[in-house]
Amino acid sequence: MKYLKPSADHVSEMLGMLYDGDVDPVEVNDVGDAAYAAIFVNPEGEVVAACLSDAGMTIFSGAALSMLPPGGAKDMVSDKEFTKSVLDNFYEVMNICSRLLMSNSTPHLKLAELIPMSTAAQSLESLSNAVSICYELGVPKYGKGRVQFFVS
Repeated sequence: MKYLKPSADHVSEMLGMLYDGDVDPVEVNDVGDAAYAAIFVNPEGEVVAACLSDAGMTIFSGAALSMLPPGGAKDMVSDKEFTKSVLDNFYEVMNICSRLLMSNSTPHLKLAELIPMSTAAQSLESLSNAVSICYELGVPKYGKGRVQFFVS
């Protein structure tokens, strides 16, 4: 494995800076009903990592960056309504999370795309033997969601 499997401490530190508060990751078995996949590629353009996110994490993390009202974000999660602004902000969260997967000794990687799970199967094929770790995260004032990192 060239890239890092993100630890709870690193996830907490990185996302805590974004949301100005305690982000307490709890390791769980899986992401459950994933909504979006962030696909990361190496300098050669090969898929080397992914982060799956459920509706809660996708919407709460994107809404928090826009400072949308928490009640409205909870309604979006209930309705599974992924607005463009929330997805644009979530893309930036995933872009920042790429740092969780790298160190000074790993090759650079970049966020290639953010895609709905309904179209992600082909992009995720190369990660069938990847190491996986899943966290439930609380976005302060918004709610909880899950992310699952796959790293080769």
